[in-house]
Order: sequence, then structure tokens, then C-alpha cells
Amino acid sequence: MSEKLTINVISDIHYYDKSTGTSGKAYERALSKSQKFLAESGVILEDCFARLAADTQSDIILVSGDVTSEGERAAHHGVINLLRKLK
Repeated sequence: MSEKLTINVISDIHYYDKSTGTSGKAYERALSKSQKFLAESGVILEDCFARLAADTQSDIILVSGDVTSEGERAAHHGVINLLRKLK
């Protein structure tokens, strides 16, 4: 009998770093064209990654798709910090 492999997959997390801004015309325009929770994405994803880190039954966690909202440098650093919590 082979062992069972458990994989968690999260995709297109579109992390947005609040330091990029949460007000102004450009931000409001981005919100009006999207259903993403930009300002809340950090809190939502921190909770998600904390749950993944606490899961003792998963063998692999696969993060696929767009990991940042618009490819901002600050957002990439934020995602790196989230991923480090999974070690």
C-alpha cells in the first residue's frame, strides 16, 4: 500500500501591500474595476498562511498564479514574508 500525499493549493492570491497606498484616484479606480479586497488582502492572507502553517497533515503547499496584485516590489516582499512562515 502506498502512502497518501496531501497537497494544498492556493492560487492567484493577488497580495497587495498597503504601503503602496489605500486612497486616492488611482486606488479608487483600481477598486472600481475589481472585486479584489486590496486593502484587506494582507490580513486575509496572513490568516490563510497561518492556517496552512498550522496544518500538520499537508505534505506540499502549492502557491500558483498571480501572487501580487500588480507586481509591486513591496507586494513581492510581503509574499516572501508570508511564504517564510510556512517553513
